[in-house]
Amino acid sequence: MDFRDKKVILVIVIIAIIIIGIGIYAIMSDSSTRVENFQGIQVTVPSSSNFIVTNPDDGYDTYEDSTYGIEIIPLINNLSLYDEVTFFNESEDKIAINISGLPNGSSAFKTPQGFVEVIIVNDVGSEGIVIGAPGVDFIKNMAESVVFSNGDKAIDNKLRGDVVEFILTNCNCTTNMAIHNKV
Repeated sequence: MDFRDKKVILVIVIIAIIIIGIGIYAIMSDSSTRVENFQGIQVTVPSSSNFIVTNPDDGYDTYEDSTYGIEIIPLINNLSLYDEVTFFNESEDKIAINISGLPNGSSAFKTPQGFVEVIIVNDVGSEGIVIGAPGVDFIKNMAESVVFSNGDKAIDNKLRGDVVEFILTNCNCTTNMAIHNKV
């Protein structure tokens, strides 16, 4: 076998390894998605996610997926927005972080365990959603896909500035705003 034959065999082996690697990656990664409705707010989620509705002590429906570790909490009025934003603002274990590429009207936080949570609010601050996941990529993809119940897309949101500051200074909530306790 001469040198030219060895080069041809080497090229064929390399191409085969690349094709097999791409196939394995495609099989192992779940790139398919579906649109899920969370009390009127639509979010694109991994197709194999399976959300279970829980009702924690604070009274908000929380949608949890054990496959990917995703948590979604729809916030459907000024009071629920104010309550959740106040909780995030006063929580000592949540640290505000900056994630580039999130839609306007978003504030991101990280827990000591590395869980990332984002609050996304519509343009007028009347509706929002909390998306939590173990990774930033999940957060960014889902945050960009949010469509609020009035049809406004989070990606088109014009609300600027920090959501926490916006909600805390602009909420016209007149009812008793007891801050809920989460574990």
